[in-house]
Amino acid sequence: MKRIHYFFAGILMLSLFNACSSDKSKTTDTIETASGISEEKQEVPLTETNNLTLIVQKNTVHRGESVTADFVFTDTSLIDSVVWYRDGRYQGRINTYSRLQINTANGMVGMHQVKIYSFSKQGKETDAFSYTVYAAHPPKKLKWKVINEYKHSVTAYTQGLFFADNYLYEGTGQWGQSSLKKINLKTGEVLQSYNLSNDIFGEGIVKYKDEIIQLTWQSHEAFVYDYKSFHLKNRFTYDTEGWGITNWDDSLLMSDGSNRLYVLDPSSFMVLRKIQVYDDKGAVTKLNELENINGRIFANVYLTNKIVVVNPKTGEVDYVLDLKGILPKEKRTRNTDVLNGIAWNEETKQLVITGKNWPLLYEIKLSGIDL
Repeated sequence: MKRIHYFFAGILMLSLFNACSSDKSKTTDTIETASGISEEKQEVPLTETNNLTLIVQKNTVHRGESVTADFVFTDTSLIDSVVWYRDGRYQGRINTYSRLQINTANGMVGMHQVKIYSFSKQGKETDAFSYTVYAAHPPKKLKWKVINEYKHSVTAYTQGLFFADNYLYEGTGQWGQSSLKKINLKTGEVLQSYNLSNDIFGEGIVKYKDEIIQLTWQSHEAFVYDYKSFHLKNRFTYDTEGWGITNWDDSLLMSDGSNRLYVLDPSSFMVLRKIQVYDDKGAVTKLNELENINGRIFANVYLTNKIVVVNPKTGEVDYVLDLKGILPKEKRTRNTDVLNGIAWNEETKQLVITGKNWPLLYEIKLSGIDL
C-alpha cells in the first residue's frame, strides 16, 4: 500500500510542476485604450517573433510636417493587431500594417518617443523610434524703445519681478543676500522686505491668489508667503533646480535653466506635464525669469541679452526680443551682471525689465506684437 501511495503522490507533484511551468511561459499584455478602458491580450508568449522591421524616413521635422515610419513584416498573415504609443500614451490601432504617418500640426514641439506593438498568435513584437519637432517658422524679431527709467538697487541680484496692485515685487538671489521686496516703482523705495537665511539662494517669484511663491536655486524648496504680511506659510519641494516662475491658466510654470517649462499644480507643486521650448533651429535652453503676458510666456535667456516669447500651447518660440545696449557701458560697473527680470502691469500696460545688480529698471514699449 505504501508503494501505491508514493506512486500517486509522484504523479500529482509532476502534474503540478507541469502546470506551473506552463503558466510561466505565458503572460497577459494590457494595452491602454484612448477611452481609458484596457483591452487584454491573453496568453501571449514572452518570446518575440522577429517579424517586424521598422524604417523611419525622417525623424527631424518642423511643426506641421509629417513623420513617417514604414513597417516591414516577414509574414503579415501572422499579425493579429498593431498598436502604437507616443510618449507613453496609447494612440490607437494601426490598420494598414505597412505605415504609420504622424501629423505634427496639432502637437507640441520637442522630442517624442514612439513604441510599436505587433501581436500575433506566435508572440509579441516591439520596436521603437524617436523624432524631434522644431518650430514651424523662425521667431519674429521685436523692436523696442525705452519710455521711462526708474531707480534700481545695484545690490539687488534680480531673480524675479512682478506687479501687483501697482507695486513692484522683486525676488533677489546670492548666498546671504536673498530677499523678497515690495517696491514703489516711481521712487525706488523699499516698502516691505523679507530676508532669506544665509544658506538659501533665492530665485523667481510669483503671486498666486493671496500668496507669493519664491523658488530657490539648489535647495529644491519653494517658500510660500502671505501676500500682504510676507509671513512664511508653507514650503514645497521639487526635484530640479528652481529658476523662474509665473502663472499660466490655473497652473504655475517653472523653469530650471534647461529648455523645459514645468506645469505645476499650485496646491501641491506636483509636476502635471512638461513643455519643451524650441525655435525653428532647435531647443532653446537656459530659460530663466518668466512672465505671462496675455497668455504668452516671456522668458529671459540666461547669459544673453535676449527674451524669447513662447507659445505654451505648442512650445514654439514665436518672437525674440534682443535688448543689447539697453544699459549703456557708462552705467556698468564690475558688479553689473546679466539681463534678468520681466514685469508686466496689466492695469497700466507697463512692461518693465532690468538685470542683476543694474542701477536702473527700464519701462519699454514693443512694436511687432500686440500686448
